[in-house]
Amino acid sequence: NSVVAPPSNTDNPPLIGLLSHDVENTERSSSPSPGATAVCRYFAQGYCSRGKSCNFLHVKGDIHPDDAAAARIISKSRTKQVPFTSPTRYQNMTIRDCIGQIFLLCKDQHGCRFLQKKLDEESETTAAIIFSEIIEFLVELMIDPFGNYLCQKLLEHCNPKQRLEIVRTVSSDLVSISKNMHGTRAVQKMIDRLSSPDEIVYVSEALRGSVVELIQDLNGNHVIQRCLQKMSPEFNQFIYDAVARHCVQVSTHRHGCCVMQRCIDHATAAQKSQLIDEIEENALALVQDQFGNYVVQYIFCL
Repeated sequence: NSVVAPPSNTDNPPLIGLLSHDVENTERSSSPSPGATAVCRYFAQGYCSRGKSCNFLHVKGDIHPDDAAAARIISKSRTKQVPFTSPTRYQNMTIRDCIGQIFLLCKDQHGCRFLQKKLDEESETTAAIIFSEIIEFLVELMIDPFGNYLCQKLLEHCNPKQRLEIVRTVSSDLVSISKNMHGTRAVQKMIDRLSSPDEIVYVSEALRGSVVELIQDLNGNHVIQRCLQKMSPEFNQFIYDAVARHCVQVSTHRHGCCVMQRCIDHATAAQKSQLIDEIEENALALVQDQFGNYVVQYIFCL
């Protein structure tokens, strides 16, 4: 983008170039001081989140920040930049062009799609770059409306060592992520991709103390059901112990009665017997409940 110099005037020398280091050293505050030329260094580096509402000059041409005449010209006609959320921004970008910005791209609708596409095209290299930049922000991204999709795609393309590190990193926050409307999908994808005993142990230990809490949660119950579907019965024993211990509480809950039936579906003979014994012992209370009666009916059909 170029800026046209004002008409010849002995008081106004020709406009001189704005070097990148000049932009980087321009400090940004909430508003420019009166009479001063304030250049937005974020715009000069490629992206200003404030867009047209920014109080600073959006300069990407040959303008010196100390030139007041240039400042007046730019303030009347600011240079235009493709919005950060525009899909056209990413048409000619490579994954290496995004280094240092990947966390922000994950939280942008089109940026997230761009990264997912790159993972499909250049799986190994792209996965390594993305993994290194977002590993410390995984908990935040898993519950983000757009970031959760990138986390799911990364789990499909990362190697076993990276996947183990992902599971370890989020394990301490796994319950809260599972209860989030976006996070539950990312956790379910993670459970789908578990492949080593170490990964499974991290997940089972993280969920062990919150089984009933998750079962009764709108989003969390799907995580428990995915564990039943994808993890082997011996690793799911913590779920059977919890639902047997809280049989009435689980069976008389809107979501719990469905999870109890799925527990019976995926149980070993010993685990099935464990649940049926508890259901029979509490049958009178269950048959009189609007949800519990379905659990009793279910074991009659076995």
